[in-house]
Amino acid sequence: MVAARVRVRLQEKHVRLAARKPTAPGAFDKDKYPLPDVQTLLDDLQGATVFSTADALWGFWQVPMEQDDIEKTAITTHFGAYEWLVMPMGLSNSPSTWQRMMTQYLGHLPFCRVFVDDFMIFSDTPAAHVGHVRAVLAACRQHKVYLKWSKLKLCMRAVRFLGHVCSKEGCRPQRDKVASVRDWPELETVTHVRQFLGICGFYRRYIQSFAHISHPLTRLTKMGVPWTWGKEEKGAFQRLKTALISALILALPDQRSAADGSRPFCVQTDASARSH
Repeated sequence: MVAARVRVRLQEKHVRLAARKPTAPGAFDKDKYPLPDVQTLLDDLQGATVFSTADALWGFWQVPMEQDDIEKTAITTHFGAYEWLVMPMGLSNSPSTWQRMMTQYLGHLPFCRVFVDDFMIFSDTPAAHVGHVRAVLAACRQHKVYLKWSKLKLCMRAVRFLGHVCSKEGCRPQRDKVASVRDWPELETVTHVRQFLGICGFYRRYIQSFAHISHPLTRLTKMGVPWTWGKEEKGAFQRLKTALISALILALPDQRSAADGSRPFCVQTDASARSH
């Protein structure tokens, strides 16, 4: 089976070549290695005051294909059919394969977190951070993991990571990611509702009572529910927009102090017949 090529234009004005469904079903054994939980990654930053971030240089392309699997990755171009010699973007197993490698190479470093090709190094003090950065770079050199120089941010007080801005005070939504919400037009179809709830749901940790507020919109996405855009739906739409645009910095839980009892958690909860 030969797949069609897909070109993706990136922000840095490069074009990345990927493949749409590059293999027939069952051509590869499904790799189910999980990606890290973003919420957990952010919580791990608690107590850090200095941060560095990096991106892998064409991440998946750093992994050579097994000889027997190369023919399974064929794509069509106007020059003819080509086969990938490195792990292509668009292959279902690529994220899991890469994440497993990063865990093997860097998982022993407690001050480093990796989500696919995004690297975060965090430390309590600047002095410790220098040593932590060196340790990560040494591990990358040892395993021939190449980083993108233009995306490297070293010894910062605040950094962008996975759609969030992280600092010693905590995390907040990345402003350019939520800027589109300000001018988001009123929703006219179920597809529009799902798109809007998608970005709001990604940042739901910053929106108190998210499930309750979003219920009138979430209800519209259920099978058999007729479309209606009345006062209740409009109100939920506006409340979510306001909450996301004005989201404050969210402090991270001090898990170490909670574990030893010096700063116990205080959990406030309630029940609702509408949200779960």
